[in-house]
Amino acid sequence: MKEKLFSDTTFILAFLTSSAYVLGVTYCQGFFREFGLDDTQFLLPFDRYLFQGFVSFRYIGPPTMFMLTLVLLCITLTIFIYLFARESRRRKSTRKNKQDEISKGNSLDGESWTNFWVDALFLGGVLFGSFFCILIVAVFSADAGAKAAINFKNKMDAGEVSKTLVNMKLPEKNFSGYSIMCNQSQCAYFVNGTSKIVNFSDVESLEVVIK
Repeated sequence: MKEKLFSDTTFILAFLTSSAYVLGVTYCQGFFREFGLDDTQFLLPFDRYLFQGFVSFRYIGPPTMFMLTLVLLCITLTIFIYLFARESRRRKSTRKNKQDEISKGNSLDGESWTNFWVDALFLGGVLFGSFFCILIVAVFSADAGAKAAINFKNKMDAGEVSKTLVNMKLPEKNFSGYSIMCNQSQCAYFVNGTSKIVNFSDVESLEVVIK
């Protein structure tokens, strides 16, 4: 029982991690698209996508969050009912001493076939519901990224965001702009209505202009 519980927990954690990653990727795609950036040319590390996946919930909005919560509650309730039914079948099978009969034969009896199809239908239903839920939220996550970018632009126009003076190794290429997002080797800036990606290897120093 403990090993099965550990296996189920591992599956749930893997599902949550992959879901957060998908939401993070779609959120960043919507965010970068609003700034005219191609996300394939500006990749973030895996953990940053996970973080952005959780951040996307801030901009998704109450109606979508309510729908997502309702679907997740239905899936969770289905999982608990299935686990309870499976444990009841296991105990019933133990009382009838079915384990020895199954291990001696190479084929499944009628009851085992019924249990197999119940498990298969349950797993298919959960996977379909989970995929449908992720697909819907991923669409809203991209919109959330675009809304976050628009909100960031409004803060720039209002002077609520500090500019960064980028001193390049070639002085004639120096510029000042707003830092959008950075990864391990690059940083994207918003300069005079356009976006610019700069490699750290080409930068001499950075200065933040405090207003």
